[in-house]
Amino acid sequence: MGEWTRKTKWRQGSILSAKAAVALGLAPEDEAKRLVFVAISHDCDIATDNLRTEPKVEFLVGNHIDKIDGSYTRAKNARTLHLEFSNGEGKLAASFSIRERVEIDKTALADHEPDEDWSHASPKAVTTLRWWLAARYFRSSFPDTFEEHLKKSKLDEKIDKQLSPHGEALYGIFFLVDDGAGDNKDEEPHELRAFVVYDDAESDEDQVAAIKRAVTVIASAFKTKFYDESTATWKGIELVNCDAVSDEIFSFADSKIFKHWRLDHRSLEDDEQKLPVQGA
Repeated sequence: MGEWTRKTKWRQGSILSAKAAVALGLAPEDEAKRLVFVAISHDCDIATDNLRTEPKVEFLVGNHIDKIDGSYTRAKNARTLHLEFSNGEGKLAASFSIRERVEIDKTALADHEPDEDWSHASPKAVTTLRWWLAARYFRSSFPDTFEEHLKKSKLDEKIDKQLSPHGEALYGIFFLVDDGAGDNKDEEPHELRAFVVYDDAESDEDQVAAIKRAVTVIASAFKTKFYDESTATWKGIELVNCDAVSDEIFSFADSKIFKHWRLDHRSLEDDEQKLPVQGA
């Protein structure tokens, strides 16, 4: 067992090599090659050499995948995250489940250094990783009746279908329901304001146009499901607005009142990944 010092090369986002995973008893060699172990403990917790208070480093365990799915990027789904790592010569795509984690004793990890081929996730990937980890305990909730209307009308699936193709450019869709009030106790429809927020720096004109078309389809679907032409009234959900805006327009003030509606309505069974990982 090695000695853990504050000079360790391990940081949040560091990747454990398959060889080290085998040596640490986390998985047999054939399985370790398809797994990705990423350190998720905070840098300060990793660096400290006080092993009485911080004796272990926590790692997230994922699977190699051929291609990332936009529905699972940018922390849009609270249970599953797709990340892409790059070493300047190639790229590595991986899928992570929020439940698949392992802790490694620092005294054991001290004998190993971060993977030389994929030494560390990019700053952008680490930031996304932090958002996603935080979303497990700090994610938005909406009135039960509002969620029921979305599910019964299958508009949750419609939103997912329209936005998924543009996932890599999107931060997500943000809702303001009943101006932030609680569950609707009467039969009045829920008032919904929605913004689909895209990354201005990573979206060209064609992509922005495609996102705006998707938003138009979503808005039309709300009207089809909830607007009664014969009485000129909304029932269930009244869509006040649904617009596509860039992250440069969607302000910090907006983010404090609009809630991120994450595309995590799929069943837990669909999202879970069965990984043969043993505790360290």
